[in-house]
Amino acid sequence: MKKIVLFLLLVIGLSAKAQNYVGFSFRDIKYEMNLKGYILTEGYDKDGDYYLGASSSTEYKVYYFTKNNICAVYVYTMKNATYSDYERALYSNGFTKNTNGRYYNGRSVAKIEYDTQYSCWYVSMGVN
Repeated sequence: MKKIVLFLLLVIGLSAKAQNYVGFSFRDIKYEMNLKGYILTEGYDKDGDYYLGASSSTEYKVYYFTKNNICAVYVYTMKNATYSDYERALYSNGFTKNTNGRYYNGRSVAKIEYDTQYSCWYVSMGVN
């Protein structure tokens, strides 16, 4: 997918609450996020990619979908989190770091990036 631009968001760890739904349908993810009480937004980003945003008082998630409405990329951010916070969370969720700077756990690949526009770190995940 094209470069992903995020919105500044709020605090929590990349743990069970930060569910990775890569491979799930738009309908299933929207249902789960509604069930969990997230505030939802959806639409197309500046690159024309369809997304579903889910926010709470502590975190922000963005799910990007293929033309077949299957989640291809999942992005997660939290306020005041450092690169080390995300890295520890990935390691604690079974990811290992490769020499290319990306993190793998068998099924998924993740990368930690910094958004200069919003001054925040975020994690993006996709299928390995």
